Amino acid sequence: MDTLPASFKFYFDGLSDAHKTIFMRWCSFIVEKYPLLKTKMAYGLPSFTHKGRYIIHIGVQKSHVGLYPGSQAIEHFQTNLSIYETSKGTIKIPLDDEVPHALLTKIIEFNIGLADKKTVR
Repeated sequence: MDTLPASFKFYFDGLSDAHKTIFMRWCSFIVEKYPLLKTKMAYGLPSFTHKGRYIIHIGVQKSHVGLYPGSQAIEHFQTNLSIYETSKGTIKIPLDDEVPHALLTKIIEFNIGLADKKTVR
């Protein structure tokens, strides 16, 4: 990804240099794989939407990347997420872990499917 979505610039500018690199790795994957997803800031986090519904929010924290795909995705992929710390709507992935491309793809596609059915919570 050559450029950052304009809607994410304020968030990106507030990150440390190390966190900017990590954020770009995650954001680039999503933007390049899903160019039709819309981007916006929501709840103070960079967010991706489809048909007006949130697909995933992402945030780089002090010790982890926080993914916020919603509770339905967390429940659906609970077995796949067992190696990560999770809560009702949050997945915490250690900063030094690589982007789990296959899992992230499954989660995003699951939520796109829900958005198409208009059942995302």
